[in-house]
Amino acid sequence: MKTFLPLTALLSALSLPAAETIWLDSLDLGPMQQGSGAPRINRSSGGQPLSIGGKRFERGVGTHANSSYRLLLKGGTERFHASVGVDDAAGGAGSVVFLVIADGKRVFSSGTMKSGQPARKVDVDLRGVRTLLLSVSDAGDGVSFDHANWAEARFTVSGLKPLPLTTPHEAP
Repeated sequence: MKTFLPLTALLSALSLPAAETIWLDSLDLGPMQQGSGAPRINRSSGGQPLSIGGKRFERGVGTHANSSYRLLLKGGTERFHASVGVDDAAGGAGSVVFLVIADGKRVFSSGTMKSGQPARKVDVDLRGVRTLLLSVSDAGDGVSFDHANWAEARFTVSGLKPLPLTTPHEAP
């Protein structure tokens, strides 16, 4: 007995591009702005292996509050996943807030995260989103020891790869 797919199912299967994973650490991090130093690929901002709440992570981006990274998605990105938190090498004094802003709307906030706390999972639907901001603030208490990790950070993309947006640097 032969089985036939309905024509609409066949056409939709043929027209959908295969989704791929684009890692945050594979993008150009040059436009990322941060309070101190430069973003680190697969390392904490202090140069140590990525570690949050005693758990090591192989991939990700280490940054320092206050930081921001703007991306142009052009509607081709489906999801953003990450595990976020204060890097263990920061000692016991770090505190940060991670934000994900899609087309000007906050779609994720970690709340205040402190040293030693386990990573918080980020899973954000980005279908149709054109611009994205990944931000880390100092939680209102200054930037000392605020080593922030976007661990295992990745995009699921079925269209164009995310592109970093450069923003003009404003003098204090």
